[in-house]
Amino acid sequence: MSSIPFFVCALFCAANLTQTRADEASVAPAAAAEADSPVYAAVEGLDFVTQARPAKDAKYYIILESASWCPPCRNEMPKIVQEYPELRKAGVELIQISHDRNLETAQKWAEAEHVPFAVIAPNANKRPPSPLPWSRGIPNMHILNNKGEVLIANHPGILLPKWREYCK
Repeated sequence: MSSIPFFVCALFCAANLTQTRADEASVAPAAAAEADSPVYAAVEGLDFVTQARPAKDAKYYIILESASWCPPCRNEMPKIVQEYPELRKAGVELIQISHDRNLETAQKWAEAEHVPFAVIAPNANKRPPSPLPWSRGIPNMHILNNKGEVLIANHPGILLPKWREYCK
C-alpha cells in the first residue's frame, strides 16, 4: 500500500478547513474571507523553476502539467505563454507542474519559452507534487476554483481556448 504524500494530505485538509470556515461564516465572516486558497497553500512552500510565484488571491487556478521532452507540450507552450496576460487580467493564475527529469532541463525550457508564470520544479521522487489527482498523461490542464475544486481537466489545446467558460 502506498502512502499518501504529505503535500496531498495538506491540500485536502486545507480544502476541508476552508469549507468548515465557509460553513461557519455567520459566526466569523472575517476568518473565512481571509483564508488563503487551498491551491495557493499547497504550492506556497515548494521549489520553483522560475522567479514568478502564484497569486494567493486568484479567483481560479489553471494547473498545467507538462515537460520539455513531450512534443505536444512543446507545441502548446507558446500559446499558453501568449494567453497568460489575459488570464492574469481576469484573476486567473496559471501554475505549471514540471514533469521534466531534472531541474536544469526544466529551467532551460522555461527560459527558452520565456515562461512568465510559476513553474513548480520537478521533485526528487520523480512524481511531481500536485494539488490534483495525478494525471494519466501530459500535457494536461486542470481548472480549479479558489477552493481547490477541479472544474474541468483536459488537453491544453482543447481547454485553453475555452477557459473563460469556466472562469466566470
